[in-house]
Amino acid sequence: MKITKLSRRQTQIIVITAGLLLFLITIVYSVKTDIKAVARQMDETLKYVKEQCYIYNRYNEASQTKGLMRAIENAQQVNRNLTHTKDEVTKDKLKTYAASIVLEDGSQVDLAAYGRSDENGIIITFYHTSAEYARNYNLTIQSLLSGYDTYSSGMIVVTDGKNVVASNDENLIG
Repeated sequence: MKITKLSRRQTQIIVITAGLLLFLITIVYSVKTDIKAVARQMDETLKYVKEQCYIYNRYNEASQTKGLMRAIENAQQVNRNLTHTKDEVTKDKLKTYAASIVLEDGSQVDLAAYGRSDENGIIITFYHTSAEYARNYNLTIQSLLSGYDTYSSGMIVVTDGKNVVASNDENLIG
């Protein structure tokens, strides 16, 4: 049996077509696999950031509550001291007001107001937290993201709708 030129060409075309088809199938499969892997990584990253934001918010709220409670307790103690000094006792329930104010320089003031039980009047106490202390001990979204590796984990950007408020690439903030 003699193989003709046409038959060799047909064989070459079949081999090339099969190779191209296998190549295309491999590319399509690889792209689908990569897309699924990226989507899974994004889901894991988003879940991590959400969990960390929740933890940070709870920590900061607990810290603020502790400061306000200290201010309230001080006001109540001053009231008890004044009442004890005058040997007066009242049965009226007193109201307590508390607020935490962040100042322009980043420092914070915790205020408490408590009605006096010995006579008419209000006792006001406050705690001032320096800006440096607040920066070092208040957790922020930025401190969460600053250690997140952009190379292996991608870029994370948190916005307030208009501005970037936190990112693991600090050049984007602002």
